[in-house]
Amino acid sequence: MKFRLRYRKSSLRNSGLWVAGLLALAAALILTSSTRVQAHLETQNSATASPSYAYEVVSVKPNKTSAIHTDISTPDDGLTETNVWLMTFIRQAFGLVLEADDGLISGAPAWVNSERFDIAAKMDPAVADRLKKLSPDDRKLARQRMMQTILADRFMMTIHRETRELPVYTLVIAKSGSKLHEAKPGDTYANGMKIVETGAVGAGQLYSGGGRLDGQAVGTARLVRALSREVGRPVLDKTGLTGIYDMTLRWADDDTPKDPNLASLFTAIQEQLGLKLESAKGPVEIIVIDHIERPSGN
Repeated sequence: MKFRLRYRKSSLRNSGLWVAGLLALAAALILTSSTRVQAHLETQNSATASPSYAYEVVSVKPNKTSAIHTDISTPDDGLTETNVWLMTFIRQAFGLVLEADDGLISGAPAWVNSERFDIAAKMDPAVADRLKKLSPDDRKLARQRMMQTILADRFMMTIHRETRELPVYTLVIAKSGSKLHEAKPGDTYANGMKIVETGAVGAGQLYSGGGRLDGQAVGTARLVRALSREVGRPVLDKTGLTGIYDMTLRWADDDTPKDPNLASLFTAIQEQLGLKLESAKGPVEIIVIDHIERPSGN
């Protein structure tokens, strides 16, 4: 965008007005530019926010078939999602996996829940190689931001974030005390994983679903994200635990065969982990969609 400015020498008062007008124009340009990139510049203090992590080629097409299933593939060098609801793609891009997380997204027009798309993206080999060298958590965040870039570039999506008081659960240490086993550098596991360093998040892995949760060398931040998906409500970490831990949790799940020996999730957390979920209201960050459009042609 180019601007040509013509002016002539005049009094000090007129010069001041010209400068003020130029500053106002600059401020307007900065505001316009910033709103377009909100969707994919979420955490500037993270190394994974680097613009070098971007897809080289992106294809977005409306899916008009009557197919029911969504096919998702995430090879090392790309992403393919066939027949995906756009709201599902938005949830993935911001780490909100389940429909219960839709309460954390506001301002979406009705069509994002009713229209499906085929989205395919391919990375440059050098970008794929750099991603492989990241920790699992950083790689996941980088891929999410790459999806946010697709939303910003192809759907013209802009967002802002707000903090609202919403129903939540707080995770605290039970009266019996924490039963989490702290992982140490050098620990090895039956699946071949070995801890090389420790931290509040941890470089381990966590699986949850179907009435089971297994964590190896993970922090409570990973645990509360998993529990949020299980209880359908944000979980805030109030344990004060800062290490990384091994954890195993089994509970009676509605989607699995009933086992009389298994307790409810809330009871199992206390008995097996020495932690407790308490109902409360708390500050929750909301993603507000300011603008989104149907995509233009490829």
